[in-house]
Amino acid sequence: MTHTPEALAARYPDIAREKSAKPAGALFAMAVLGGVYVALASFMSQATGVMIAAPHAAKLVSALLFPAGLGMILIGGGELFTGDCLMALAVWKRKVGPWRMLRVLAIVYAGNFAGSAVIAALVALARGSEEAFVLAAREAAAAKAALPAGEAFARAVLCNVLVCAAVWMGYAGDTVGEKMLAMYLPVVLFVLCGTEHCVANMYVFASAWMAGGQNLLTMRDVLLGNLAPVTLGNAVGGAALFSGALWFALVRDSKG
Repeated sequence: MTHTPEALAARYPDIAREKSAKPAGALFAMAVLGGVYVALASFMSQATGVMIAAPHAAKLVSALLFPAGLGMILIGGGELFTGDCLMALAVWKRKVGPWRMLRVLAIVYAGNFAGSAVIAALVALARGSEEAFVLAAREAAAAKAALPAGEAFARAVLCNVLVCAAVWMGYAGDTVGEKMLAMYLPVVLFVLCGTEHCVANMYVFASAWMAGGQNLLTMRDVLLGNLAPVTLGNAVGGAALFSGALWFALVRDSKG
């Protein structure tokens, strides 16, 4: 069966409250898994770009396959910073305190980074001798680092509206098929439209760094030039824009 938006709005604050009560170690471990899954999807994008010479065709194939990352999280278990920005809905509903939400987001962000770095290290070992792959990894990271901060922020806001929509719609289904079908198109859109996702970018930069890109990118380029505005944009898109719209439309006047 599928659940209506109203039913989801009534149910989600309790889901968020349970998440906020998890021990830090369990949250971190699940976030490492989340980072691993998104990094594997990002690795697929890199490999696709190397295999398919036409860049537009490569991007389309990547967009069609990238939902596997979020699918593994929703079905197999995992925590993702961008999806957990939905917890703002429970904060406004007064089911979760703001500091509890920030605690979850901080732990999950760190775990996502760790999971992304693990996959980047394995990819460097597995594909580091392939010149075309290494070059593609470095170019992808350099392109992201070169984005103006305002543009990166705006792309990140758009990204997390779509990611949170995917997570929200995934909650609407009960079966594996329903969840996968519900979340699929929003993820395709966020990849195809060239938006910015902080966890995917963690992998992109880590893989370029481990592929010998230290001379091309400084930590300032990575952290301040991209990850900071992208993380902030993801937070605004998920916690303010998407969750705020849900709260205003479905939760504000509800009881309980």
